[in-house]
Amino acid sequence: MDPRQTRGFLNNNPGNMDRGEPPWNGEIRDPARCINEVQRSELVHGRFCVFVDASHGIRAMVHNLWAYHDRLGCRSIRDYINRWAPPNENNTTATLRGWQLLSALIPMPRLTYTIAGSWAPW
Repeated sequence: MDPRQTRGFLNNNPGNMDRGEPPWNGEIRDPARCINEVQRSELVHGRFCVFVDASHGIRAMVHNLWAYHDRLGCRSIRDYINRWAPPNENNTTATLRGWQLLSALIPMPRLTYTIAGSWAPW
């Protein structure tokens, strides 16, 4: 499948983040502001956020990850994956195995981020 045809790409929401309150910066809630039918359908029938552009979707993802660290105590790749894509909805074991193979980081390190917000795997 062409990644440009995925729901996350078309909704400018690469993390497929669920809608919540309050709306994120750059999040669309009015179907009249949508630029394609996938976005309109998502707002009317779906659960995922729709953003005005990909940079707003990525920004929301980063803020979400910071909250996972600061408020929920996520410290490892396993912690983040289990929180972002919970086992009751996703095959997190396969996701973790794939991540391990791609990154060659076995065992998975603890993650920290600096004041500037850049991630470091130690």
